[in-house]
Amino acid sequence: LSRLGGVLLPTGNAPSALQELDASSGALDVPGASSLLLAPLLASPGCALRCLSVCHLSRSGLRSLAQAVSQNATLCTLSLNSNMIYGSATAHLAQALKGHEALTSLSLDHNPVLDAGGSALAAVLPSTRIASLSLCFTGVADRTCAALGLALGAASCRLRDLKLTGNRVTSAGAGDLAAS
Repeated sequence: LSRLGGVLLPTGNAPSALQELDASSGALDVPGASSLLLAPLLASPGCALRCLSVCHLSRSGLRSLAQAVSQNATLCTLSLNSNMIYGSATAHLAQALKGHEALTSLSLDHNPVLDAGGSALAAVLPSTRIASLSLCFTGVADRTCAALGLALGAASCRLRDLKLTGNRVTSAGAGDLAAS
């Protein structure tokens, strides 16, 4: 990790040239990768990273990543598929995204987000630039749809692409979305 960090992390006042990091294969599935590599990269003032895709994060790794994302101003696309992100961890991530100025695309597919996490994400959507949200196979249901409907009703909400495939949405949830 230290050698990889030496290559990826900006040094001195020189900005990083790295704009996309795809570790969705689990390539960074080693203890400490998030806190020792990803979080410092994202929190660095010289960070130019626009797209990050990573899976198999630990709970502590997700917390450090969420905190770093809240400090980052360049990240546009964040894919955290298959990370075992539970409802409470999703709420923590949602708070980190609140007011994020650059993020336009978020994917949390194949995480047990459930309604608690989905509702927390929906609540912060109007304060973000997120235009694309994917919550496929996350266990979200009608309560998330109701929260998304409220978010979509806000003039500041920029969400235009919503994926909810493979969830527990009933006609009531679909109705809440349709009404918005």
